[in-house]
Amino acid sequence: MSASNWKPVYQPWYESDFFGSLAVRRMIPIERLMYRALLQAAWNTDNPPYLPNVDAELMALADAPSSEEWEKHKAVILERFQRTEDGRLYHRKTLAQFEDARWMHERQSDAGKRRWQTHTKPETRKGKAKKTALSASEIAQRQQAGEEWRG
Repeated sequence: MSASNWKPVYQPWYESDFFGSLAVRRMIPIERLMYRALLQAAWNTDNPPYLPNVDAELMALADAPSSEEWEKHKAVILERFQRTEDGRLYHRKTLAQFEDARWMHERQSDAGKRRWQTHTKPETRKGKAKKTALSASEIAQRQQAGEEWRG
């Protein structure tokens, strides 16, 4: 899987950072729920960790109970996100965590590839080249040449 379409298997979540934020504490419960849903949804979009800047999609990703509730609370929720040059939304901390996870994945993937390459080279396998079996014609040639055959 290429790094461009890789998705982490889990999202780190720091409850103390979320609930410890004064901005989050000032939100009413429905706003906190929709904000949390958007933070979590960002890791599972087609282009993680970015959210589409399409109101109907954001409402669905936020698990808004109704369009009226979304309209009433979206300004408070969306002020916590920033916009890219092409208009997508992202959260600064979520982006940093995603990039950290991607970096760790690439580092582990590269290490695994190097380890595989090292262990598949015959000359590096436990310090010796792997012996290959001789064919019947090679055995016969060696016997004719006077070499002692040990099978």
